[in-house]
Amino acid sequence: MKKHFNLIALYFFALILNAQSQYLPLIEDGKEWNYRIDYGNNTYTDSMSVIGDSIIDGHLYKKVINVWASMDSLLLLREDTAARQVYFLLDSIEYILYDFSLELGDSVTIYTTLPGNGDLNFSPFQTTVSLVDTIVDLNNIHRKRLWLNTQTASSFLIAGPWIEGIGGETGFVPISNNISINLTPNLLCAWNDGVQIYANDNYDSCYYRLVSVETFSKDISNLKTYPNPTKDFINVSVTVENVKPHTVVIRDLQGKILREQPLLNNGTEQMAGLELQALPNGMYLLEIRSDGRVEATAKVIKE
Repeated sequence: MKKHFNLIALYFFALILNAQSQYLPLIEDGKEWNYRIDYGNNTYTDSMSVIGDSIIDGHLYKKVINVWASMDSLLLLREDTAARQVYFLLDSIEYILYDFSLELGDSVTIYTTLPGNGDLNFSPFQTTVSLVDTIVDLNNIHRKRLWLNTQTASSFLIAGPWIEGIGGETGFVPISNNISINLTPNLLCAWNDGVQIYANDNYDSCYYRLVSVETFSKDISNLKTYPNPTKDFINVSVTVENVKPHTVVIRDLQGKILREQPLLNNGTEQMAGLELQALPNGMYLLEIRSDGRVEATAKVIKE
């Protein structure tokens, strides 16, 4: 009887070890990340999302984009799940972004963008694992966490811990070729297929309040969205230089159109009201469109 009990205990212990050893991929379709960006005295939320695949030189890369930026912010990432490593492609050269095979005391050379002579300097840095522990995510999954030491104080962008399947708490390091070094990204929350898997205990929200507006046409100005953040309804108004029709569109972080309706003319001002009560809480992209072109955008937060 005791022998049978020992065999059963050994079996379940082996199952636990196997579960702990299974690698949790980082770059998957449906993954989304929100970051708090501190830029001078301003604080706002930025978002990254996996948007599909690209085959380059026979390798499969996942496309990760800054939802609120242009395609200039596109990252091409390749994940080697057997080696537990993530690479990014820049100017036809692969660089390591994360290495989750590392253990205590291991070192690795990674790359980040830092200022140099007024320009961005893409440089290698040596980092060493100073601590290995685990976190339990919001779905009760245990994830490996690596704490890193860097040998230069200026390399703050890679100093934060790496979490398996979630990424670095200071964000994807090379956000884009034209990243502004004056901003500091900090991971707030992460989702997989719309299910939240991570929340940073250092912050009390997945979203921060500065709602940016961008205009891309000289014929349009003074875009207003209110109340924003909102719970159920949002008003939109915009000043136009001509009376051509405009449409307001609400998209989710994957680019799917969720709401679309024409703006009503009121002289030089065009207005609309959109019901958002049925949408899940989160961040959305509002577009003002005309003749098939996006003429202005704004971030909308639903609480």
